[in-house]
Amino acid sequence: MFWTIYHVYTVIPALIIELIGAFFIGKALKGKSEKIRLIPIQVITIILLVLEVAKQLYGLITGYDLYSIPLHYCSLFLFIFPFVSFYKGKHKDIFRCLGAVISACLFLFMTVYPNLIYPAEDVINCGNFLTFKTSYFLGFHTVFFHCIAMASFPLFLVLDLFEFNLKRDLLSVLAWFAGYCIIVAPISHIIKVNFNNFYHCNNAALENFRLSMVDKIGWVGQLIYVLMISIGTIIVPILAYFLFKGCKILVDKTLFKKPQIEENN
Repeated sequence: MFWTIYHVYTVIPALIIELIGAFFIGKALKGKSEKIRLIPIQVITIILLVLEVAKQLYGLITGYDLYSIPLHYCSLFLFIFPFVSFYKGKHKDIFRCLGAVISACLFLFMTVYPNLIYPAEDVINCGNFLTFKTSYFLGFHTVFFHCIAMASFPLFLVLDLFEFNLKRDLLSVLAWFAGYCIIVAPISHIIKVNFNNFYHCNNAALENFRLSMVDKIGWVGQLIYVLMISIGTIIVPILAYFLFKGCKILVDKTLFKKPQIEENN
């Protein structure tokens, strides 16, 4: 199931608020300095970091679960966004491109397959936490982290934070996400924690395929599965880059009446 009623309760309101908010923020900050235009992304960065610190402290106090280690796909926000927000060096466009790409990836999955991002149980736990029915913090963290991170995608579309350079951008995306797979896939198997579905799959059809492969050819079947997940982990951000670029052109032409994007080569 791609959507549940619980995802309707969380994703749809967040999506409406974030799209409308991004439109007015883009209008208000149009023509402002880069320092000013970065503020919305900086706010999101700080919120995500505070949420993550709270999650880690909660784990340390209540009993640490290795699943809380920030090696999940969406944990990349924690490593990329501080550079997007505060790094001003010559490679800033690379990090801003990576920030836009990971934002586009999350936005895509949250609008198409939110049940893969977080289960309905997390929404229930989030509601219970907010109404003081439980002290279980992780459901709240999961729902709010992803809903807030999702807001960065429309903001990147309206804030003009970097210039496109096809060769540089694609090489950066390829290197970053290939590096993520090379590092995280082995760790996932060493400590037996399912980061990014490397260890097993949350999608029932793919999990059945994995189990069938493992049953037939053992560890080679698992290796084939991991390679498939790794290829997808690299291909999806590349597709997301072009999705972001296309949306950026559309937004500039229709909502902000800007000339077509000029690409540096």
